[in-house]
Amino acid sequence: MSGVRRAGTVLLVAGICAACGSSHPAPPPLHVANSYLGLDCGNAFPCPHLGIAVWLKAPASRVTVTLHGRRVTLVTHRRYEYGRAWTGFVRDRVAERLAVADDMSRTVQLTVDAVGPNGIVRRATVRSPVSPGWG
Repeated sequence: MSGVRRAGTVLLVAGICAACGSSHPAPPPLHVANSYLGLDCGNAFPCPHLGIAVWLKAPASRVTVTLHGRRVTLVTHRRYEYGRAWTGFVRDRVAERLAVADDMSRTVQLTVDAVGPNGIVRRATVRSPVSPGWG
């Protein structure tokens, strides 16, 4: 077989294999049990310091949230809720304006990425109201 034919055959087989997709099943969806957003201002108001809390139905080893294009890494205490309760803080002027409206009817979209104990990343998108207070 000539080198050109062999290269063509290799490319054809690679293209067919790539078109077949993965034989691995898709990971199960991420289930977010609850989420909470609230301004954490201390004595200054209004403020853009936003607290984020996310409760997952299954434990995770790492959780990040994307809010208005900003990625926030959340933290947990392993003893609390067994790695299912995660919190973090970010400055977000959009959420500040919504919280100042104080009607709790306006929500923001959060994209939650969680790495499970098995290393698989799962994602969920949730909408959460913004509270004028944290805690």
